[in-house]
Amino acid sequence: MSETEGATTVEEFGFGSVAAEEAEILPTAVGWPRILARGVDMLFVYLLFTFAFFALFGFVLGIIGRMDLAQAILGTHWLVLVIVPLVIWGLGESLLVSTIGATPGKLLLGLRVVDGEEGAYPGLGKSLGRTFWLLVRGLLLGIPVLTKLAMFYWCSALMPPYKAPPWDKRAGTRVAVRRKAGKPAVALAAVLIAAGTAWTVFALLSRLG
Repeated sequence: MSETEGATTVEEFGFGSVAAEEAEILPTAVGWPRILARGVDMLFVYLLFTFAFFALFGFVLGIIGRMDLAQAILGTHWLVLVIVPLVIWGLGESLLVSTIGATPGKLLLGLRVVDGEEGAYPGLGKSLGRTFWLLVRGLLLGIPVLTKLAMFYWCSALMPPYKAPPWDKRAGTRVAVRRKAGKPAVALAAVLIAAGTAWTVFALLSRLG
């Protein structure tokens, strides 16, 4: 199989190829596609990850017979509930961006994180730096309420006229449009965000009640 044929096969699965993306300057993603992609990542995929993380945490404590530690750690050290899952998620996002150029939300919406104008996926070092500033400036380390305000601010900045967020500026990256998202992808993104938001509200009201 020729090199060209191999690149075409990869593109058919929606991942694209570094060589193909280097051959053209992809347009920068602006507005709703990027906002929806981040919404899917943080309001649905991240919630699933957090649930799985603490389920595994409880499973391990159950195996060693120390379920008493669960309430002691989660009830006393609230940072465990926020910082630890966020940091692990950040490491996973960095790995995804450096290897396939996208998070689950960006894959769904046809977006890719690229290294400046070159079109290649950023390396692991740049991806880690980008994620660090995303967690610090974009999500304010998951601090309740402030995180939502930060997300709202940066969502508005992504609308025209576009303002590049600090994590892309510092890492020298940008989010590009690899393919235009169809109506089914946009609808699925909206459903996932709505489901994640509803679950978050329900969980919050349950804790308050």
